[in-house]
Amino acid sequence: MNATDVQTADVFVVDDNDLVRRGIVRMLENDGLVVKEFNNPRTFIAEIFAVKLLPRLVVSDYNMDDMTGVEIIRTLKSSPSHKRIPVLIVSAQTKVDVQEQAKQAGAMEWIKKSAIGNELMPAVRKHLLRR
Repeated sequence: MNATDVQTADVFVVDDNDLVRRGIVRMLENDGLVVKEFNNPRTFIAEIFAVKLLPRLVVSDYNMDDMTGVEIIRTLKSSPSHKRIPVLIVSAQTKVDVQEQAKQAGAMEWIKKSAIGNELMPAVRKHLLRR
């Protein structure tokens, strides 16, 4: 999929862990969603600012080499056309202060990677229905 596609993905998934990212993508696709995945947050940022049709939701890892999920949220929030895209953070991080920092930046949900199987799809559906 590229910037000239008529339809963009419903959900963009950003995670530098291939196994986790592919699992998330599979869950979303099994629910009938069109998904575009990114293994690098910088590539994701370049793509989301290049596409004409924005995704309805972003699911991002918190801790990645190039950028954190909070930095992704802040980058999106700094753009009038991107600030309303809901972002769900998935993370193995358990520190409450880090979770609070993400929520203060604008994360709609914090989902522990250990609970993805139970918590991801209900959170995705909830935020897609709001739009």
